[in-house]
Amino acid sequence: MEPKPMEPSREAFEKWISAPPFERASARWSSEESAWPGTYADYDVQLAWEAWQQRSSSLRSEYEDVLVDRNKILADFQRVRSELQAAQAEIERLKGENQCQKLASS
Repeated sequence: MEPKPMEPSREAFEKWISAPPFERASARWSSEESAWPGTYADYDVQLAWEAWQQRSSSLRSEYEDVLVDRNKILADFQRVRSELQAAQAEIERLKGENQCQKLASS
């Protein structure tokens, strides 16, 4: 039977936990060996995995919040830019009217 491909987060975790200075085994229980198949045989590794998942989830949430803030800032920037362009056009129009009035009064 082909093993299931690991999700990128678990693969990164297992690479990290098995490297120095930790060098922990990443063996997991099968359905025949445990009531909790797929959990790590080493309880410390299981706790580290759960912390890793929580951290990943928190980072995703923070990233999504940053994207929302970024999109709001971009929308505000575009609105202000549009208002500035309209104000500049109005200034140019008024300058033109002022020149016409000066010419008409001369």
